[in-house]
Amino acid sequence: MGEKLIGIFIDALRPDFISEKDTPFLYTISKENPCMELETILGYSDAIDITIFTGTYPDVYGYWMKYHYNPKTSPFKNMPFLSVFKFIDYIPSAFIRSGINFVLRSTFYKWFSKKLGYNELASYNIPYKLIHNFDFTLKKSFLDEEPFEGIPTIIDILNTNGKIFYYTHGIKSDTFEKLENVDLGIVYLSDIDFAAHLFGLESPRFTKSLKKVDEKVKTIFGTCKKFNPNTNIIVFSDHGMADVHTILTFKELFKDKRLGDRYLFALDGTKVRFWYFDESIQNEIHELFKDKTYGHFLTDDEKKEFRIKFDHNLYGDDIFLLDQGYSIFPNFMSWAKPKAMHAYHPSYKEQRGTLILHGDAFKNTDKHRDETPVKLVDIMPTILEVLGLEIPDTVEGQSLAGCAKDDE
Repeated sequence: MGEKLIGIFIDALRPDFISEKDTPFLYTISKENPCMELETILGYSDAIDITIFTGTYPDVYGYWMKYHYNPKTSPFKNMPFLSVFKFIDYIPSAFIRSGINFVLRSTFYKWFSKKLGYNELASYNIPYKLIHNFDFTLKKSFLDEEPFEGIPTIIDILNTNGKIFYYTHGIKSDTFEKLENVDLGIVYLSDIDFAAHLFGLESPRFTKSLKKVDEKVKTIFGTCKKFNPNTNIIVFSDHGMADVHTILTFKELFKDKRLGDRYLFALDGTKVRFWYFDESIQNEIHELFKDKTYGHFLTDDEKKEFRIKFDHNLYGDDIFLLDQGYSIFPNFMSWAKPKAMHAYHPSYKEQRGTLILHGDAFKNTDKHRDETPVKLVDIMPTILEVLGLEIPDTVEGQSLAGCAKDDE
């Protein structure tokens, strides 16, 4: 097709968040254009973003979690200030610990990252007594050139073909000037995700975030249409969101005398990952969890289904996944206790995202699809077809522009 495309990436836009009352503009365009539910993957926003931008899955591009088990390469192993920061582990208040770590991320770790050549490197809330076991998985940003060997991203393909790309977090003073002069521009809006995590889906702040995002989308549409009335626009999200009704702490794991010698764990917001250092400890850990009714250990078949079955144990030997509505806090990454979460089993309808296709490039796309959601990996080939670029063999999705039937 060889046409220009603008993407509006709305974090956590669940399909039923779109309503005539709270998001009137999104509601209108969802009725007038092809609008579909998006099936997400098991993982957090970083892995989901990479799936979108590569058109394939974690077991192919090799990334799943921000940090992984690798004491040999851990940048924290020989960190000169590690012994100084260990006092943070003993602060009783999770709020204060998180606050200190947040400040360190913005100061010391920003300098430390550059020194070691990482795009981002921080302790987050990983306990300092365990942090020497972990390394950050991706030194580059996924928006950088060739972050995954042999797996091209949208940006790689645009660069190869001499196309102009622009990505912005929020609307800035020069956003529309840049959008006017690109082949592909993507505006990322995080308001809904932020408000959901901090305040919950029933809060006035969340409703306000929906209205705020709707106004931003309306502004982007209106301005881009002034530049070119025929601008093609794709609105997409990465996942949905569900309210949290129960917070779990797993304090007993921190007190376990076997920790460090026989096994290691990582607390994520919706799962616990384990690494086992002897053969018998797995059965002992499973025995600890046998009466837990709020989740289950993933089977190998489930890992294959979720595309997280790797030929190594960097991301864990075992994964205990929580049921929707439960969350862990304190955990190793979150700054605050979540009121709502994602990254549960992708089969939950509340975990689905949204896709809206607007413009002549999608005029034949079926507006009346069945209820089967499309996949995250369909976004990249859709974008590339609109831009008139060849879709690489590594992409597993199908273009939603090209799948349309010819006019009769």
